[in-house]
Amino acid sequence: MGGRKARPYISSTGVAWFQAMSIYEFIKNRAGEEEKQTRKTTGGCPKIMKPISLVCILLFLLLSFSVAQASEKGSVADLDLDALRWKKRVLVLFSPSESEASFRSQKQGLDSNAEGVLERDLMVLEIMEQGQSRVGKQMLSEKSVHDIRKRLGVQTGTFQVFLIGKDGGVKLRSSEPVSMKDLFGLIDSMPMRRQEMDSKKK
Repeated sequence: MGGRKARPYISSTGVAWFQAMSIYEFIKNRAGEEEKQTRKTTGGCPKIMKPISLVCILLFLLLSFSVAQASEKGSVADLDLDALRWKKRVLVLFSPSESEASFRSQKQGLDSNAEGVLERDLMVLEIMEQGQSRVGKQMLSEKSVHDIRKRLGVQTGTFQVFLIGKDGGVKLRSSEPVSMKDLFGLIDSMPMRRQEMDSKKK
């Protein structure tokens, strides 16, 4: 399948922060203009912005940032595995729920080795039957969950781990938690990963 150009992603937090800072700069510039005008009409005595105005601006910035963060946490993403080809390795965790013992064990291993996960360009997808499926902190749409489950042929009611290489091929499938030593060892044995490690040494 052909590669698909990904559109640049700008988070809602970033957009809101940019807008808030633009408004802040506008207010600050207006205040500066008023001060210059006041100097002319009062013989050089500057007009100081009232503390209440500064407090209002600060509260507005904090509110905008908080609302954007809440919105981003609740946002839903459509994810196409083909769009990740040649960019990311993907570890897909299927589980009936987050309370499943096998899922908790696998998640703990990943969290404890976050640096190694990042170094190997490994993206983790959590596909839940009960609860919210997600990639990182972002929720996955129902369509994405359905498509991923169908593509990998996973039945409901089971715990499954899939490792998908950068070439889009399935490199590992397990019905039990995979140790981080085995997972990293498998990834590091792949030709593309070896090339990555060799390039970093140069």
